Amino acid sequence: MTDFITALYLSNSAIACVAYWPQCVTLWRMLKTGEVNKSVSLATWLMWSWACSVTALYAFCTQDDFAFRLISFVNVVFCIVTLVLTAMVHHRTNQKTRKQHHDQ
Repeated sequence: MTDFITALYLSNSAIACVAYWPQCVTLWRMLKTGEVNKSVSLATWLMWSWACSVTALYAFCTQDDFAFRLISFVNVVFCIVTLVLTAMVHHRTNQKTRKQHHDQ
């Protein structure tokens, strides 16, 4: 039974990848097309990244559990990627807004 639960727990890593992917793709498309907006919360992704980073730190410094470490690592990587893309979108939106105000 423990092996089954461990396998189920490890599958969370794959689920996390699938869950983060649509958000990352949407942000990437915004950057490529220039159709940027602040519909994705920068503050939320900053907090999620912080929480995932602390969890990963805990997993690697205090636990000897491969599954927990793997899932924590995957989560922190995708959170930070999403955070960086969100920050880039917000920066581009701010630039676009400033340019529109300047052109008026």
